[in-house]
Amino acid sequence: MNIRVEMDGKVYEGVVSESSMDQQSKPYAEESIPVIGSIGETEQAGPPATKRVVRSPKTGDKVYMIDEEQSTKKWVKSPEMLEELGFGFSDVQDITDEVLAKYRLVI
Repeated sequence: MNIRVEMDGKVYEGVVSESSMDQQSKPYAEESIPVIGSIGETEQAGPPATKRVVRSPKTGDKVYMIDEEQSTKKWVKSPEMLEELGFGFSDVQDITDEVLAKYRLVI
């Protein structure tokens, strides 16, 4: 399966096979593919370790992607967007409203 993820102004592409799925069904790229629009950079497809998807009691089913490095949160508007970012429903973590409020909202 070919995947394409747009994140932070960069486009990541990769190839994922069924054999490359870990125990939590979280895909990772079998090979590094050059990043489109970034000369000389190569990155793996999939979400960076500094990002996670969360929800809180106040947000209910509304899911946000948290960027720990930037201290930001971004609303994940659809299941398709969640998948494009390299996450699945099983990756969504429940956090408190107080923890979520510490992150700055970005569009």
